[in-house]
Amino acid sequence: MSPSHSKKAGKRFRYYLTRPSEIDRDGEPAWSVPAHEIEMRVVELITSLLDDQAHLGQICEGRTAEAFETALAFQIAKQLKEQLVVTHARHTLLGALIAKVTIGVDQLRVSIDRAALLMRLKLPTNGDMAPVELAVPITRVRRGQDVRLVITSEAREPDPDMQLISLLREARTLQLMLRANPELTILRHAHASGQCRKRLARLMRLSWLSPQITEAILAGRQPSRLTARRLIAAEIPECWQQQADVLGFS
Repeated sequence: MSPSHSKKAGKRFRYYLTRPSEIDRDGEPAWSVPAHEIEMRVVELITSLLDDQAHLGQICEGRTAEAFETALAFQIAKQLKEQLVVTHARHTLLGALIAKVTIGVDQLRVSIDRAALLMRLKLPTNGDMAPVELAVPITRVRRGQDVRLVITSEAREPDPDMQLISLLREARTLQLMLRANPELTILRHAHASGQCRKRLARLMRLSWLSPQITEAILAGRQPSRLTARRLIAAEIPECWQQQADVLGFS
C-alpha cells in the first residue's frame, strides 16, 4: 500500500491505498485504509513490545554485563512507552524505530530497527542487527469507502455494518408491506412512491436471505468484502447454501 491524502472542508485526511500492481484482477477491490487505523495498530504492537520484559530480555541478551543494566533498559522501555502517548514524541519515536510496516491479507507486520531500539535502550549495537519482527492477525472490515483493521481477537464480534443492516431493514419493511397488501405489486409501489422498480425488486430478493446470513450481518460477522452496494447488486439465488457461496459466507 502507498500513502496518500485528500482535503475536505479545509481538513487534511491521510490514508493508504492499494497499489495498482497489488489489485487482484479476479475481483478483489482496492483498499483505502485511514492512516489513523494503521498507526493505532502499530502503536499497540510497539507498546506491547515495550511492556514485554521477556521479549525485551531476549533483545538485551548478551549485551548487558550486569543485572542493573537490564533493569535500566526495562526502565527506559517504560519511558519510551509513555512517549507513545504524546503526539509529537510518538511521531519522533515511531520514525526512529520503524523500518517497515506491511499490511497483509490477514496480518499486520512491523519491522523494528534493532540498532535504533538498542540505542534508545542505552545498549551496545554489536552483533545481530536483524530487525525485530512484530506481527498481529487482523481482519480487514470494509466500511463504505474505507477499511477498518480489526485485531483477530476482536474480529469474532466486529462492529456491525449499519449500511448493511439498514438495507436488510428496508428489505424486510418492503416484504411486510407487500404481504399485508396482496393487491400491491412492486410496479405499483414504485409508481406510487417514486422509487426505482429495479431496486425494489432487488430489495425484495434480499428479504429472503437465509436466517444464518441475516444473523451474521446483524452480528457484524459478514465477510470483509461484503458491502451494502455489493449486497444489493448481487444475484441472490433461492437456495440458502448457494446464497452463502455467492456472498462469501461459505
